[in-house]
Amino acid sequence: MRAISRLPPDARIVALVGVVGDVGLVGDVGVVGDAGPVERTLEIASAVAEQRRGRTLLVGWGEAGRALDARLGAVGDEGLTDVLAGRARLTDVARRTPDHRFLYVPTGRSEEPLPPSRLRQLFERVRMAGGTLLLPVAEDRSQLPAEWFDAELPLQSSSEPALVPARWRRHRVVQGVPIGRVMLALVIIAGLVGGWWVLARLATDREASDGVGAYATATAEGEAAAEGAAGAVPSDAGAVPSDAGTVGADGAVPSDAVAPALGYSVLIASYTSLEEARRRAGRLAVPGLLLFVSPTPIGGTLYYRLFAGALETRQAARELMHALVERGVKESASDWDLRPASLSFRVAVHEDSASARAAQRELALSGVPTYVLPLAAAGDITYQIYAGAYERPEAAVAMGSLLQQAGRDVELVSRRGGPR
Repeated sequence: MRAISRLPPDARIVALVGVVGDVGLVGDVGVVGDAGPVERTLEIASAVAEQRRGRTLLVGWGEAGRALDARLGAVGDEGLTDVLAGRARLTDVARRTPDHRFLYVPTGRSEEPLPPSRLRQLFERVRMAGGTLLLPVAEDRSQLPAEWFDAELPLQSSSEPALVPARWRRHRVVQGVPIGRVMLALVIIAGLVGGWWVLARLATDREASDGVGAYATATAEGEAAAEGAAGAVPSDAGAVPSDAGTVGADGAVPSDAVAPALGYSVLIASYTSLEEARRRAGRLAVPGLLLFVSPTPIGGTLYYRLFAGALETRQAARELMHALVERGVKESASDWDLRPASLSFRVAVHEDSASARAAQRELALSGVPTYVLPLAAAGDITYQIYAGAYERPEAAVAMGSLLQQAGRDVELVSRRGGPR
């Protein structure tokens, strides 16, 4: 669908305008009179979920929500109003339908008048988590300010609805302006824009530097908290395979090193910029929790995935995911977020954590996000610097390019070390 392909990656809160229909009840079954816009809504939600790997919420709201409840068999179920009233959790009411990849949040049972500000808080939570929220609304959406939305998709009768960025929705038509004044205004605007660009560039460079510092600090704190646990790696965990090899001048893996394969990590969120992912990692820093960023191309777009943990089994990853949800680090639990991630670039091995962190900071300034995994060998612990985590080699191309640009020619190997 062309309209969906033009949806910007940073459009996280999208209004689907024009979902209407006469909804009546026959017994306990909802009947939609005009199902056209409802079906169009489901098509768009499915396309977005397919594009964004299932990180999509379709939320019922008001008259439009009741029409969707009837279509999806959710009449009378707990939903959005119950979440906003504090009577239910979003993860409990969100439901996946058999024919669609998105999660649907019904309108809800609560009939208490709720301030739209609580809905705005939900919007911000979705944005922070890197998800996409689709809110179907009727033509009259005066209760919800237009500036809350990143984009609108009007559900027109044509096969290609127009994508309307939020910043274009409110405008005035200026008529009868003299040409001379227009030219003068353009000159002034050009000067202002030039000055603003310089200031914005300086601010962006500083923000990016701050993001690198926050990310490096958060990573170092997590590693320091995990150093005690690193010694608990069992001595009979299995030998490192020959593909692990040595790692250049920074250090080599001892021949008697032992460590389990770490095939899973938990996906927290995906971002379109490395700086944004780093800032989020800095904000989520928890002592003992491994957080790392892995650049991954998806559908022609490069995303920066924020992961937690490096674990041996899918079950261990599932337990970590639920613990992260309980602590508020992760928005919701989903089996799709239990990512196979057995391949990684091992950049270097260091004898002590201090030198490993120093090397990490240097790499971070070069635009290469890394993380450290301890390796037990003959009673000693060394510290491996890894970059990225992938299921297949083709997904690691972007990270490989970053490493080459930083002057590091390293191979993709099986990720091994102490589980974290």
